[in-house]
Amino acid sequence: VSDAKEQIPSTFRVLAIDLEEMRTDAFTGTCRLSHDKVFLEDVAPPKEIELDDVHRNGENGDSKDDAKHSRRKKTRKEKLKVAQKALVKSIVYCSSPQSQQEYGVELLEASISDLNQFQLRKKQSFGDYTYDPGKYYASMSKNELSEIQEEARNEIDMAEVEAEAPWNQYAWMEELRLRITGQVHFDAPMERSSVYERVLFGHVYKVTVPAVHKM
Repeated sequence: VSDAKEQIPSTFRVLAIDLEEMRTDAFTGTCRLSHDKVFLEDVAPPKEIELDDVHRNGENGDSKDDAKHSRRKKTRKEKLKVAQKALVKSIVYCSSPQSQQEYGVELLEASISDLNQFQLRKKQSFGDYTYDPGKYYASMSKNELSEIQEEARNEIDMAEVEAEAPWNQYAWMEELRLRITGQVHFDAPMERSSVYERVLFGHVYKVTVPAVHKM
C-alpha cells in the first residue's frame, strides 16, 4: 500500500489549450496567476520568407522615356523575418482547503488561436484558379464574409499579412512536443537552443530535462 501511495502525484498538472474556463470553472478552491513566470515571444529563431516587392519604372524619373514605361513593373525579392510566438501564455496555481499541498493544481494556459489573431486564411492556387478553403467557414456570417472580401479588394501590405500569418509560425509545434514529452520543465519558459543543437538535431528550443534510460 505504501508503494501505491508513493506513485500518486501530489500535484495535478494540466495543459489547457484555448480553454479559459479551466481557471474559473474547473477546480474548487482558489486559483492564482503567477507573475514571476514570463513566457516570452520571439525566443525561437524567426522564419525567413521572401516577398515580391513590386516597383514601377520611372516613378521617380522626369524623362519622357521613363514616363512611357511608368506602367511597366519590376519585381524583386524582399526578405522578411517572422517572429515566432509562444504557445504557452501563463501558468496558474490552484489550491484547495482540503489539500495538504500549497498548490494542488498547476494549470499551464496555452493558446493556438493567438497564432492567428486576425483570422487570416491562406488561399490555394491551381494555375489561374484561386480557391479560398475558409470562405464558407460555418461560424462566419455573410456580413463578415462581405467585409473580408471588400478588404481583399483594397491594397494590402503583404509584409504585415505574412508577419501575422499562422502558416509562418513553426516553433509552437516543437514547444508542444517538448512539453508533452517532458523534455522541458512543466512550468518553465522556453529557451533558445544552441547553434550546435540546431545544426546537429534540428531543435530550435533547448532541452532542459535530460533523458533517463532504465537499465
